[in-house]
Amino acid sequence: MRIDDALVVLEQVEELPVETSELDKIEQFRGRALIAFRRGRLDDLAQITDQLQAVSRQAGPHLRTHADVYSALLASTRGDWEKVNAFAVETDRLMRSSPTTAFCVSAAIMLATGALAQARAGRFEEARALVRRMDAITYEKVVPAALRRWGWRSPAIAWRSTQRPAT
Repeated sequence: MRIDDALVVLEQVEELPVETSELDKIEQFRGRALIAFRRGRLDDLAQITDQLQAVSRQAGPHLRTHADVYSALLASTRGDWEKVNAFAVETDRLMRSSPTTAFCVSAAIMLATGALAQARAGRFEEARALVRRMDAITYEKVVPAALRRWGWRSPAIAWRSTQRPAT
């Protein structure tokens, strides 16, 4: 889908004279975040993720990861590995504290990018633990499986703990 066309459709949906739920707001912000991310407009993405974070705090754990994933991608794009790791750790905590919640690719992306952040810092066991945590994602099978495979095949994560990653 062309990004400009997607933006037009999103604007048309937002102009509909209907009541907007919190879920609608989350999805509208997610659409705008995806457009900003694909366009490489990081300043716009930062503003949108702030709004997305604010509206998603009232949502359940699954939808919180829908909001957090764009903030994690922004941090990854900016090379803010501490923040990337913080999102992964929070996602892991959220998943463990909500064992009956079905999580999706949004959680898997944060775990995978967190594993990379851990590996970059030389914390290989922590990286492997985040990759293994994706096994709990059963809602979607293909993408988390691909992210796990990518994580296990990543030279940095596959290395033994005594080796250091290239900088």
